[in-house]
Amino acid sequence: MKIWLLGLSSVLLLLDTAFAQEPAGHGGAKSEAAPIRELPAPTQVTETRLAVSATFGSTVCGADSSIYYRRLLPSGVGPFEAPVTKLRADGTATTLELGEIPDLGRHVEILAFHVDSSLRIYAIAKDEATPVKEYLVEYDALGRYQSKVLLQRPLLPSALMRLPSGLFLVTGMTWQARKGEVSSSVTAIVDPSGNEVGSLKLAADDSASTLSPEGIAFNPVIERGTAMGGPDGFTYLFKAGSYPKVQVLDGTGRAVRVLQLTPPVPDSEPFEFFVDGHRLAIMFQQRLPEQDGKKRGQLILALYSAEKGELLASYLEKAPTWIACMKDGTLTTLMPTSDKKHYAIATITLP
Repeated sequence: MKIWLLGLSSVLLLLDTAFAQEPAGHGGAKSEAAPIRELPAPTQVTETRLAVSATFGSTVCGADSSIYYRRLLPSGVGPFEAPVTKLRADGTATTLELGEIPDLGRHVEILAFHVDSSLRIYAIAKDEATPVKEYLVEYDALGRYQSKVLLQRPLLPSALMRLPSGLFLVTGMTWQARKGEVSSSVTAIVDPSGNEVGSLKLAADDSASTLSPEGIAFNPVIERGTAMGGPDGFTYLFKAGSYPKVQVLDGTGRAVRVLQLTPPVPDSEPFEFFVDGHRLAIMFQQRLPEQDGKKRGQLILALYSAEKGELLASYLEKAPTWIACMKDGTLTTLMPTSDKKHYAIATITLP
């Protein structure tokens, strides 16, 4: 689960795990990296009345320029029971209660969600049933329930996306039967009836899996990964290893090519991914030497060619911002207001 605490230098919390080391001969695209420039200042800032709070999961950019995200609720409410907030470009917001699904009981968990180009919403949901049962659920643009189908295989999903063909791309991890058990990753194509009809799992997808001292499995390649559609009709599936891979898929989920990318700086880990025209954008955190016993890091936004994976440019992010969307060279970010109590929507134009 990706957890953010906007306005603090706590992306370190997100990445406070041992960095996975890629073996020699990783095959990343070679390019002469341009000097790292500072991310430009915002060109427009719109304040909202939304309180700054911890959020989790990947954000989703709507075709209407809205930002869909989830925030952690007060203690006692599970994170996956949190509603989805839709934040519009004018600063107004709507709460979407996706957990209200017929025949699934009171405590429904929304494990992942996706918004397609027509603003219809799809989600993977589960209730309290044992053994675990999960459903692929469809909602209209207002978040109203439409239909559900049982998924053939339950999993803890990281990414969900509806492909142009009507098939679905689903990534995630199998559920641990008990603490200490090693989970395996899943990268599957699922039909509208919930059946798996293909696999896109790569040999190295589980190579960075670890177990915490408490026996909880974690796979950064999959759990920090996501998928986004490009204007070329392809889907870009991001695998977040130390040397990230991007699987490029056609409208049916067939792999067209695999890009292996070189980080812009050493000792860095990727954790956010965007598709911007014919460029890919990845946010990295570089771990810096500790100072006075405190962990330090810096955030670097790297741009790559979507065709060959060459590194095109890198930007250092100094202000406490959260990049939510990227389109036509413009970043839409959330940042704290001057009193650090509310969000402001800021747009940043890259040169």
